[in-house]
Amino acid sequence: MALYGPDQWIKLLFDNLTGERFAVPEKIDGYRYYQSLSKTNRPRLRSYTLREFRPLQDEFDVDFVLHSGSNCASLWALEAAVGDQIYIRCHCAGSNRARAGFVWSPPKQVKQLLLVADETALPAALSIIDSLSKQSEKPLINAYFCVPNASDCLLSTTWPQLHIHWLVRDDKNTTELNTQMLAALDSLVLPISALKQHSQQSLDTTDKLWQLANSDTEDIFYAWVAGERAMVEGLRRLLLTTKQIDKKLISFMAYWRRGRAAQ
Repeated sequence: MALYGPDQWIKLLFDNLTGERFAVPEKIDGYRYYQSLSKTNRPRLRSYTLREFRPLQDEFDVDFVLHSGSNCASLWALEAAVGDQIYIRCHCAGSNRARAGFVWSPPKQVKQLLLVADETALPAALSIIDSLSKQSEKPLINAYFCVPNASDCLLSTTWPQLHIHWLVRDDKNTTELNTQMLAALDSLVLPISALKQHSQQSLDTTDKLWQLANSDTEDIFYAWVAGERAMVEGLRRLLLTTKQIDKKLISFMAYWRRGRAAQ
């Protein structure tokens, strides 16, 4: 396995709908075997971020959000014991880097960054911050993280130009919290160079709501926004139309949709 970007994801394969463990016959490619199975017999496949990767120790860390109900990943994480096995689909050393399962690609001259994440995107956002902490010249970062409880405000490396704003849901409903997030970002001061200078930007949407930045090396601003679809949709509308940020400078990623399994 190889790490190509700080927000890189892998695929974890859990029990199928009938509760059977996924077992690949010897000398058969695991993913091709997965594709050969009927939907009922296929294991449930979910994407997770590599929170930390230690290739010399053959180790990596994955953070799980523990949901209530019968979420397959939460149940596995709660019940997992030392020695348990799970199948992983990942990118190997020598993979095509352009398709290696990550989005983070700020311009080389970036001076100011915006990070927005809910609890599902928080591991990727914190991994991004860890990677930036190793730079000799660290950028100004405004990070807005929405989490269920105060205990979910995880520790992070820090420096004077890093400003993390925690929005804790507690008993607030989703609409109220999204309003708080929009209000917080609406007051954010952005560099003039980040604004769209001429024509209006279209807000064409896709079912997955996955739009990636395409910035130049001379740009000094970059934004990374990920989380639940409704939150991402609202922020996309705010940042592109109200604040008129050039959409080539922002990556929007709906990691999940409330009430529906992602995969």
